[in-house]
Amino acid sequence: MKVVVAESDPETGKSLRQALEESGHVVAAVLNSEVECLDEAIFTTVDVAIIDLEIVLLMKRYHSSFLDELAKICSVVVSLDTARLFDAIFPRLPISGLLFRDTFRERCSDVVELAQHGLCVVPAELVPAIATNRLRLEALACLPAPEHRVLELLGRAKANKEIAEELTLPESMVKALVRSLLYKLRLRNRTEAAVFAARYGIAAGGPPRQFERDEPPVQHLSAGETSYLN
Repeated sequence: MKVVVAESDPETGKSLRQALEESGHVVAAVLNSEVECLDEAIFTTVDVAIIDLEIVLLMKRYHSSFLDELAKICSVVVSLDTARLFDAIFPRLPISGLLFRDTFRERCSDVVELAQHGLCVVPAELVPAIATNRLRLEALACLPAPEHRVLELLGRAKANKEIAEELTLPESMVKALVRSLLYKLRLRNRTEAAVFAARYGIAAGGPPRQFERDEPPVQHLSAGETSYLN
């Protein structure tokens, strides 16, 4: 299999190249910036492109159409640390898989091959967080308008008094709305609610980013691994 690696950290790029070549894959090039990734000719003869999340997000922001076209040319695998998982999922990036550098780097060959079949290996400890957030997003769609508006303002770090003034409501009612939305979304406190609102675009006043309704369930492969079908 022929692969291109694009890593903003040159040392990470070198180690991935070594791991792939030791597994029998051909590494056509190692790139170090989104600018270098804009040469479509580099990708026309490869099967998989492993691209650092930071580079992918820059491409998504400034060269979105190119990233969409790249996904049609070859399978795109995003390399990232486990702590950045939701940054990779919720912009709805056109990707085929994820390579967790701090967990599965030594098995990058397996990740690349699974990506060719629409499979993604995820550390098992992340599964509860993914499932919980999916349930929260489904519950979010059922929130009454006043609770949704309060959540939006929590995401903007507004205090109850400020929310009450903005919505022209008694502060006691705002407190009741906060308690209700925390219960429905299974959030522990208003800080979690603010983070949730910011992460899913609610604090910006726009439509929240959601999972697709037909997104397939988690498939357990073996101990310590989980797979998602695209």
